[in-house]
Amino acid sequence: KRYVYSGKIVCGQCGGKCKRTKLYNYFGFSCQTHIKDKTVCGLTSVPEEPVRGAFVTMMNKLTYSRDKVLIPYSVMLRQGHTKARLERLDNINTLLEKNMQRRQQIHQFFSKGLLDPAVYQEENDLLLKKEEQLLAEKKLQSSDADKKRRENLADLMRYTAQEQYITEFDDELFSAFVDHIVLYSKTEVGFAMKCGPIFRERMD
Repeated sequence: KRYVYSGKIVCGQCGGKCKRTKLYNYFGFSCQTHIKDKTVCGLTSVPEEPVRGAFVTMMNKLTYSRDKVLIPYSVMLRQGHTKARLERLDNINTLLEKNMQRRQQIHQFFSKGLLDPAVYQEENDLLLKKEEQLLAEKKLQSSDADKKRRENLADLMRYTAQEQYITEFDDELFSAFVDHIVLYSKTEVGFAMKCGPIFRERMD
């Protein structure tokens, strides 16, 4: 059986992958790096149930603290994205203009016989390649690269607005809102949300 979090569990100590394994008479998550070499990673196996319980706690906290956590984050994400995107677009436009000026300059040198054909061709090719990269990034910035993150946040805000509290792990909610799990220790876990932030929870 493939579980909803299969392939989505990361070790918070070494960054390696964790797998669901049988631990005595219960299931848990084991860092594959730790299994191979305990000197590289010290994270021992973490039981599964506390992780599932932490997810329930995290989702209920987000519902209860929606106005204090999600709404301010939404404002920050929108403002931060807009400012950073506009600054980068201005920078790209400046670099494109300098690139064009340099191409015109070396073309004039070449036309006057002041530049070796091989040197001209090499530099012109490099400038054209750089221009292509800048235009590609400009298109990416203009098409709003963070659109998906904001859509995921909107979905989470709609869910929490319903004020539905859960009592057990829900596969559909996990799939809808969580990108992956980060295991920091036996007592602390983080849920990396599709909308961006990582929410940490203590485990009993």
